[in-house]
Amino acid sequence: MKLLVTCLLAMLLTGCSDLEDYLERKFGSVVFFTISATVSLCCFRSARKSNEMFEMMESTPISSISDIQGGPTEIKGKVKAQEDVLVSPWGKKRCVYYKFEVDQEEGENRSSKYVREEQSLPFMVQDGSGQVNVDLQGAVFELKLDKSNISRTFALSTELVELLKTRYGKSVKGLIFNKTLIFRETAIELNDEVYVFGTAICEKTSQNGNYSLKKGKMPLIITDKGGASVELNFKKDGMTMMVIGGVTLCLTFLGYALLFT
Repeated sequence: MKLLVTCLLAMLLTGCSDLEDYLERKFGSVVFFTISATVSLCCFRSARKSNEMFEMMESTPISSISDIQGGPTEIKGKVKAQEDVLVSPWGKKRCVYYKFEVDQEEGENRSSKYVREEQSLPFMVQDGSGQVNVDLQGAVFELKLDKSNISRTFALSTELVELLKTRYGKSVKGLIFNKTLIFRETAIELNDEVYVFGTAICEKTSQNGNYSLKKGKMPLIITDKGGASVELNFKKDGMTMMVIGGVTLCLTFLGYALLFT
């Protein structure tokens, strides 16, 4: 946008007396230039943010819970409930977090959300040196798929039929045949080993300097895929945005050239 304004001002200063008529004739080029410049700017900003996050995560070593000092932190340990626990709808697992999703296929490569339920409870992570609370506000979960199933026509278990009917008030019946449904469930069970990226903040009410992991300078990410997997995702996102930004920057120069031809 700044480049576009600069170009227009330059035309005014160099004696373009009929700017309105010029822009009308070049309307398509102006739109092309503006969109490509905006997309390029957004991509480069996103790439920089992803790269900064990757560098911060890569430079943050895994800490023993007893050695947490505050600020960006990565820990590894086993999940412990603070008080209550959840039970996942499909797998009936005792957990502190679950997400149950059902998508309905509507055609080739097209689907829509049919059911979505996500529940979580604050929990603790424990290693050999101690334990720390995890505040889930703003948390991102990167979890392996625990259960999945695709129902086609009549191949749907009675268990899933009853679950949809009694818990969500949904039916598997279509106009003629059963709907084609895709079931997925992920969960964080008690004693699961997880990696947690977050910002360690000392609790104000604590008498002994206990910390909680929250969303802050370091985003709160909980994963059972390994810490390196999360870091690599940010690196890949940064590279992808750089490539898209580079392509759209080339299109921006093309649009700039079309404005003056």
